[in-house]
Amino acid sequence: MTNDKKIFLRELISVNKLAERAGITASYLSSILNNQRQPSRALAYMLTQESNKLLQKEYFTIQDFNPKG
Repeated sequence: MTNDKKIFLRELISVNKLAERAGITASYLSSILNNQRQPSRALAYMLTQESNKLLQKEYFTIQDFNPKG
């Protein structure tokens, strides 16, 4: 994920809210965003879907959360 998208995510979407909607901890999501952990494809898909729902537009892709997609 680009730094611009990370900033956008943190400022416009609550990391805590996204983590809650994805069924993971905010700490785990933070690790994903900081490229310290790589989520499964299913979790990356869920994070993509929930992020876009919260934004009410298609902005994030699965590669943003899992570069190996």
